[in-house]
Amino acid sequence: MTRKLLIFITAMAAVLLPSPADAAKSSAAQVVNAISQTLAKSEAIKAEFTLRQQGQPPMAGTAFIQGRKFVLALPRMEAWFDGKTQWTYSKDAEEVNVTEPTADELAETNPLTIITNSAKGCKAHRLEAAAGSDRIELVPADKSNFRKAVVTSDASTNFLREIVVTMNDGSQAVITFASMKKAAKKPDSYFRFAKKSAPAARVVDLR
Repeated sequence: MTRKLLIFITAMAAVLLPSPADAAKSSAAQVVNAISQTLAKSEAIKAEFTLRQQGQPPMAGTAFIQGRKFVLALPRMEAWFDGKTQWTYSKDAEEVNVTEPTADELAETNPLTIITNSAKGCKAHRLEAAAGSDRIELVPADKSNFRKAVVTSDASTNFLREIVVTMNDGSQAVITFASMKKAAKKPDSYFRFAKKSAPAARVVDLR
């Protein structure tokens, strides 16, 4: 699994689905629009999740999303994005890469770009779901780094249960949420790498 895909899937946890009553009356496109609107009204969201990919052990992690900003923590990697600059810390390499993602790169790493632009960037379809759940499939209208994403939510709480992303080569990544809740806003500094977070790491500026 690439670093970009990890961040993309994890940050996608910031999505909140509309109420079951509204969803039942809405088309898939309207539901996706409601997701974006609900997200825009949430000051911040914290999620705990488990990430699975074939051939790799499950990875538990946390994500904190606030607007376009996010912080991601996984066992072997951490990432910070302050809306402009991204810091990615590889614990194995003891290295922090600093980048300023382009619009296309941000679409791969920041789910808010995927969700808020989904009305024009993806085709949304409703799928059959188990009792108590809602499922929406997002398929990119144009060439993308992924083939489709299926989002499953809890119909009673409106929080996410699972996201399955299918890549162009057919491989899949599955993220299952243990918890997701609204959180208090953090200062801008929270979304920037601080040397004290990894004092021994080498910082490589790729901007």
